[in-house]
Amino acid sequence: MSWLPKVIDLTCFNSVSEKVGFLYQVFENDLKNKENPLLFDGREVKVHPNALSNKCLSFLETNTTCDNEYQCATCPYILYEDIFNHITTKQNKKLSADFRTPGIFSEERAIRINWIRPIIENVNSSSDVLYYQTITKSQLKHCFWLKKEKYLVILVENNKGDLYLNTAYYLYDRKMTSRIRLEYKKYCSKNVKKTPFTK
Repeated sequence: MSWLPKVIDLTCFNSVSEKVGFLYQVFENDLKNKENPLLFDGREVKVHPNALSNKCLSFLETNTTCDNEYQCATCPYILYEDIFNHITTKQNKKLSADFRTPGIFSEERAIRINWIRPIIENVNSSSDVLYYQTITKSQLKHCFWLKKEKYLVILVENNKGDLYLNTAYYLYDRKMTSRIRLEYKKYCSKNVKKTPFTK
């Protein structure tokens, strides 16, 4: 896949804060670039502006910690969007599912943040990107599965037709991969007639 960039090398950074600062520059350039917006199906893919700090306020009320190597006062994510934290961290299994973020920094997720844009942009031109849809809680989700590289990107579409980045993550284990495979097969079985985004 010549269109897929190499994973990001984070070895030159000494701390998570430095890594996060660099990763956010990639995030801004790829996903928040008003001069060169990311498009899918002719529509702009947006980033929800909800800041992680809003979630942290309710998180702190539970008197728990997020088990990161940094404290809340020095959290490198605090001023950034919650979705940025989501796509570069993994869930802390000790916490309630209500608190998917703040998460624990995940290098496996973080080093692939530069894959999100090219995967969406190449859905029509590359047979390596498998596209399917799911509907949950009355929301349409557009899923882009890079099967060979075990990576999934999901956009959510609201009832106004606006598209937002919902998540993007590396498939760590067989259980996660099996769930994605079942979703894909289910979509394909219901959509025998090929659509522009069905492979």
